[in-house]
Amino acid sequence: MKLTSKLMIVFALTLALGLVGINVWAAPSRQGTVPLRPDTSTLQGIIPVTGDCYEVTLVEGCDSVGSVTRFSEPETQIGPANAGLEFLTWAVKIELEGECEAQICFPYPPEDEAKGAEILKWNPSTEAWDKVDSFVSGDPAQICVVEEVNEDTAYALFGE
Repeated sequence: MKLTSKLMIVFALTLALGLVGINVWAAPSRQGTVPLRPDTSTLQGIIPVTGDCYEVTLVEGCDSVGSVTRFSEPETQIGPANAGLEFLTWAVKIELEGECEAQICFPYPPEDEAKGAEILKWNPSTEAWDKVDSFVSGDPAQICVVEEVNEDTAYALFGE
């Protein structure tokens, strides 16, 4: 058998197996097989909890234990956006057994910067979102806030 014939057979088999593999992976019966992150994660010590659109870390020296819950529809699950603002990501609620400083970060791509993105905290007494002091750092860029958190506090990223 000639070398070109062998190469053609190898090429044809590679192409066929590649197409079959893609079709099996993307078959309708295989959809949804990627594990989803839970909506609530345990928060303990200085190990960050990372979700699809956030990162929460208790500041060093905190011995409290709690949880982080993400909300995919914060406008209905927590409260509506303030006038002139819109949610840019999901919201997160931090629940702690004690009081600790926590760092809450959201991704900060150029599109969010152009929208004047800022982190706001839910105020249950006024039923509105209050602005908190935030800073941008890291590569890729993140917008973060470090704040004393007690009981349950919700945060979200907003823009115009």
